[in-house]
Formats: sequence, structure tokens, C-alpha cells
Amino acid sequence: MNRDGTMFRRVTDFYLHAPAWSPDGEWIAFSIAPNIYKMRFDGDTFDTAHIIQLTDSAANFFPSWTPEGDTIFYDSNAGTNGQGYYVWKMAADGSGKMGFPGTGRMPFVGTDERVYYVSLHGEVFSMGKNGLNKVPITFNGNVNGTLSLSKSVPKYFAGFVFYEQSGLWSYRDNIAKRLNPTCDTYDISTTGEIVYSKMDYGLGPDTQKGTLWIMNADGSNNRQLTFNNF
Repeated sequence: MNRDGTMFRRVTDFYLHAPAWSPDGEWIAFSIAPNIYKMRFDGDTFDTAHIIQLTDSAANFFPSWTPEGDTIFYDSNAGTNGQGYYVWKMAADGSGKMGFPGTGRMPFVGTDERVYYVSLHGEVFSMGKNGLNKVPITFNGNVNGTLSLSKSVPKYFAGFVFYEQSGLWSYRDNIAKRLNPTCDTYDISTTGEIVYSKMDYGLGPDTQKGTLWIMNADGSNNRQLTFNNF
């Protein structure tokens, strides 16, 4: 759909997970369990007839492009005998796969050239693209009332780290701010707008469960993009 919610249309006839745009907007990477794929976008349509498979073993999820568009980070259980996941990277054509044992899941490559991921203990860490200089970003106890919940889907924009934990949070300088309590699955545009799926568990014809919304990176200007028609 367009950014204002118009021209809402179906693109694929199959289920895919965690789509990720390349920086130039010409490719979208995604996972169809257990592998990661990419397909080209010409500015108007996706080339669903020529989907390229990038992984071919183990279980692989959550692709994320580097700002240069030459590398894709992802998580995989390759090399763990199916007993866990950690961050991997590969060239954009699927070659040169390399894992970083002891890291975690859901990598996201920020414009600051750092890779953000969720550690095995459910906290957000960052590291260099070479796997060195691992730094903890969040700590247990920094969000009141959510100590037992792991964080997920970390992202980075303009000095802020975002993650899901019973809604969407932003984090900077040891200060966490809950932007939206109903957010479930989100992405951030290159200009800082956040698109998310709203999980409203109310019953009745006015429910907004599963509708898409958009807001600024600070939680302001929150508005609805799609509507459930009953």
C-alpha cells in the first residue's frame, strides 16, 4: 500500500516472515521456514516468479541488510545441532556464510554500523559487523513491571534503540520509554516513521486487532492505515 494507506493490495499468494528492504529499495529479503530468500522490486511490483533462495540448511530467520546492501545478517541454528540460535551473516548473494556463536537472535544492522540483537538472556546487545566489541544495551530492571519478559525485535534509528516488550519501547542513555502498549510487529522507515500492527484484544465489531498504524519515532502523530470491515 502507499504510505497513506491507499492502494492496499495483495502481493504474494504465500506466507512469508520478517520482510526486510535492501537500502536501495530494489530487493526484499524474507524467510519462509526454514530458509531465507530475496526477490526483486522494480518500484511498482515484486518479481515473485524469480525468487532467489539464499540459505539451504538448518533453520534461518530475521534477515537484515547492512547499510551498504552488500551483506545480510540473520539468525540460524546451523552448527548448534538444533539446540539454539545465534547471529550469522552472508553476502547478499548467499555466499560467505559466517556465524557468531554465543550471540543471540533477531539481528538488525543500524546506520551506525552496529549489529543489534537479543542475547540468550533476552536483553538487547550490539556488536561490530565483525562480531567484536559486544556491548550490552539494556539490563534487567530498567523497565518497571516487565522484569520477567524478554525483549525482542531490536532496531536502531537516530541514536535510539527500539524493541518489543509488551508493546513498543525506545531506549537511550539508560532511559526506556514505552511508545505504544498495543504494538505487535513493527518496522522503521529511513525517515523515522514506525509502521506497526495493533493487537487490540477487545471483542465486538469495532475491534482494531491486526490493523496497521503509523507514528513518528517518538510515538507522536499516531494514525490508522488499514481498517477491519465487518
